[in-house]
Amino acid sequence: MSFLSHLDTIIPAKLARKPTISLTREVWSTPDNDRIAVDHSSTQLSGKRLVLFHGLEGGSSSHYAKYIVAKLQQVGWAVTLPHFRTCGELANLQPRAYHAGDYEEIGWIIQQVANQFRPTELYVAGVSLGGNALLHWLGKAPHLAHQLVKGAAAISAPMNLLKAGNALNIGWNKKLYGNYFLYSLKPKALAIIRQHPALSSQLNVGKIENATTIGEFDEYFTAPLHGFKSVDDYWEKASSLPLLKQISVPTLLLNALNDPFIPADSLPSSNDVSSLVTRQFPARGGHVGFQKGCFLAKQNNALPDIVLNYFHSLPN
Repeated sequence: MSFLSHLDTIIPAKLARKPTISLTREVWSTPDNDRIAVDHSSTQLSGKRLVLFHGLEGGSSSHYAKYIVAKLQQVGWAVTLPHFRTCGELANLQPRAYHAGDYEEIGWIIQQVANQFRPTELYVAGVSLGGNALLHWLGKAPHLAHQLVKGAAAISAPMNLLKAGNALNIGWNKKLYGNYFLYSLKPKALAIIRQHPALSSQLNVGKIENATTIGEFDEYFTAPLHGFKSVDDYWEKASSLPLLKQISVPTLLLNALNDPFIPADSLPSSNDVSSLVTRQFPARGGHVGFQKGCFLAKQNNALPDIVLNYFHSLPN
């Protein structure tokens, strides 16, 4: 992978100027007596609303969230930004975390938004891990999705987790991104074990502490905690790729061909997807980058326009 792919990823996330956004936070109780942080750009009822699911260790403060919220506010849309368990600076209560195939959580959140805000039109989008989890739900619950959602978008989603996970474990990907994710993942995992000591018989604390790749972390923590036999079992069963043909609502797949840890040969062909799925695979964009022009300008990110233009293209 070229050095340019890393620049296309890092500049929008770390160097580019981001718009300032204002959000209102709620804490929602989950069906299993846990809690999640949910941020809203507006609490108005009805109107058009987007539910945006974040990526690994992301949240409403992530660069892509700021770009998307700022743009959608300009056109009068509301945005809801739920956080997965342990994210949004809110520790969870149950002995679980979140994972790339957590489609039941996705479905519950979307239903909650529909019930609470009664939007005139409800759209959903997911970024990276959140994009794969969203696609998983769209494929697993096509009838419910068709009832609730007008359109969907998955941005830089690792639909083949085995290939993406293996790519993230090696070379510069491991140094630049894997280590960055582990910096926050491992303390959270150890905190969950301390909070629920019975997990010590199921999880190897020493191996979690010494994990040096996302693959090792998923092998020793994510997979066993959530009922998977191994990291390969987790990555295989959580991948959304086999479910894309079952999607029943118009859905955009946006992936850059130079994404540093989602190999281009892992992306779906036209034969892998439903007729309602649109594949948009530009040559550049990195991982959730899609920067345009000078990175010192707040509005020089193409991602919000790409997503909004797709939603606007859908028939009434």
